[in-house]
Amino acid sequence: MVNIKNIEKNNDIVKCEIYPEDSKEAGTLSVDLSTEKYQYELPAGYEWCENHAAHAAREIVAMNRDGELPKEKRIMWV
Repeated sequence: MVNIKNIEKNNDIVKCEIYPEDSKEAGTLSVDLSTEKYQYELPAGYEWCENHAAHAAREIVAMNRDGELPKEKRIMWV
């Protein structure tokens, strides 16, 4: 599970805060919608959550494609 908050879109770039699992501190995530490439920085101690950033980036691309980019979103997977 990962929470993304303060989602902001500027042209083809989406930036947000990323909160992996039970983290109280935010990292950052930036997604280029034209290339679907992303950059992230996770909070200290959560470096093992690289897949959380990948899930969040894919969800941002999908939400944008659907025309719905909320200010925050909880993403879960199995």
